[in-house]
Amino acid sequence: TWQWIIDALIIILFSVIHGLVWKSINTESLPDQPGASDAGRAAASASLTAAGILLPLTVIAVQLTGQKVSLSDGTFSGFFIASVCFLVSLCFGLYVFVSSSYRAAGSKPNFFKHKDLGVLLGFQLIWLLAGSVQLVFAFYGLVDNAMK
Repeated sequence: TWQWIIDALIIILFSVIHGLVWKSINTESLPDQPGASDAGRAAASASLTAAGILLPLTVIAVQLTGQKVSLSDGTFSGFFIASVCFLVSLCFGLYVFVSSSYRAAGSKPNFFKHKDLGVLLGFQLIWLLAGSVQLVFAFYGLVDNAMK
């Protein structure tokens, strides 16, 4: 259960901070900078790539350990939680990436003038962080079981 608590604390803490910061930003005062859209899409793309690599890694780790090492319930749930976090991150990232591409040609070409894109990009990175932390703990449990 401590694994759920760690992820919940990471997600809640960073989401609250992220939400408060975005609430305080006046996006209408930002200048139109088309380069900002490229930067936002690049950040979403990089995070999509990371989650796309790490998500299959969790499945491969579980498959390989079934042959030689038995996983404890905590380690197995750690891989599952990491997979869920990476999947949520991928969903946020795909929305941000596709939506920002369509909006770049619109009346507000600056990526950060669209609060929903900025907020969801942050949530994408928060879920990626939570999944990465969970993956580190799961691999620690895997190595710990393998060394016994």
